[in-house]
Amino acid sequence: MAQFDLTSLIGTNLDDVVILKEIGRGHKGIVCAGFQTTLKRQVAVKILPKTLITNMSELRAFEEEARTIAGLTHPNIVQIYKVGETQDLFYQVVQLVKGDNLNTLILNRKKHPIPDKRVLSASDIFKISMQILDALKYAHSQDIIHRDIKPSNILVEETEDRRSFLCDFGIAFSQNDENAFDINAIVGSPVYISPEQARGKALDERADIYSMGMTMLKMIAGDIPRRNESPEDIVRRKAMDPDSFFIMDIDEILPVNYRYFTPILEKALATDKDKRYFSADEFLYELKYLESTIAK
Repeated sequence: MAQFDLTSLIGTNLDDVVILKEIGRGHKGIVCAGFQTTLKRQVAVKILPKTLITNMSELRAFEEEARTIAGLTHPNIVQIYKVGETQDLFYQVVQLVKGDNLNTLILNRKKHPIPDKRVLSASDIFKISMQILDALKYAHSQDIIHRDIKPSNILVEETEDRRSFLCDFGIAFSQNDENAFDINAIVGSPVYISPEQARGKALDERADIYSMGMTMLKMIAGDIPRRNESPEDIVRRKAMDPDSFFIMDIDEILPVNYRYFTPILEKALATDKDKRYFSADEFLYELKYLESTIAK
């Protein structure tokens, strides 16, 4: 977690935004709730303290995320409003989503006293998955590969509508940008990255398809059965022997009443990218068709 005392910032202004409170922090960045006085709206403020920057790649990723999101307009992608810098930090002012990230929702469900309710409902699984796939379909149409699809990078509103948002484009890249930062580096979250991503190979939309498949598996099963390995060993296994990543078949991982998801997950999680869905659109179409058959 980022080690930075925000006490002196609470109640102060970053340009026209008043910092209200901290709402989360990661390895380097901190997220605060704020209020934009000029437009009278609540916002989120992502803060990157300069004291926590250990190399220029971290700053470049922060700046690249802002540029990437600024070029994307979709109802399921968090919007960015402005960027700025002070003597002590860099910051982004972004859309505030009142809710939790998907990983938190999954973990909270696992604590439910009734066993059958320890995973998300089928309707939530379909809705969240289809909304994020639609966001990916749009991002891919703009030649943007996210490279870090995982539950903690998906936000879900607390409202009745339960709209989902894709966020954290810090390591995304454009397929058409020959100067794209770290384009073939081994980046992403080890459990969720595709085998080709683990090998540091050139990526296309199918890398995000794999990560979305793994995210769906986590939603449906509540956990991903695997060996107790270090992040480095997970990446090595994904690169050298990806078929051995799971310790049981996907059909065995899923709750019995959710096993109708098996064919879709097996295709999305194919270790050979040529056997996966070739696009988010195809993946989305299959999911919509499955939902229509279940409804009957």
